[in-house]
Amino acid sequence: FEGLQRGCNIVITSQSEPEPIISGICRPGEYLLASRCAECPPGTSSLGGFSGVCIRCGAGTYQPQAAQGFCLACPEDTWRNHDQDATQCEPCPEGMYRKSTGEGCERCTSTDSGKCLCLEGEWVANG
Repeated sequence: FEGLQRGCNIVITSQSEPEPIISGICRPGEYLLASRCAECPPGTSSLGGFSGVCIRCGAGTYQPQAAQGFCLACPEDTWRNHDQDATQCEPCPEGMYRKSTGEGCERCTSTDSGKCLCLEGEWVANG
């Protein structure tokens, strides 16, 4: 509001829009940085809003793109632990596999229905 002051009274002469302190709530994949929204880097995500941080993708998840609101689950037979680059998943080591619901790779067993190759010197017993 703009006005003229007369003693203790204020007379309003015109009404103007207040200047926003923050231009808006950040979108998913963005975080609040110095009153502005900035993109989260690859390997992280943010739900947006007034969040001031991007969260690194957890074990078993990744995000190859910037400005994303969520991390993706690693595809079957790939994995990523929390210390690795969060922009991609790696294939499971030979003799191991990963189900689509697990975080890490597991050693192959005779019940893995042909998903795994045996390591040198190992075999799957029949029956």
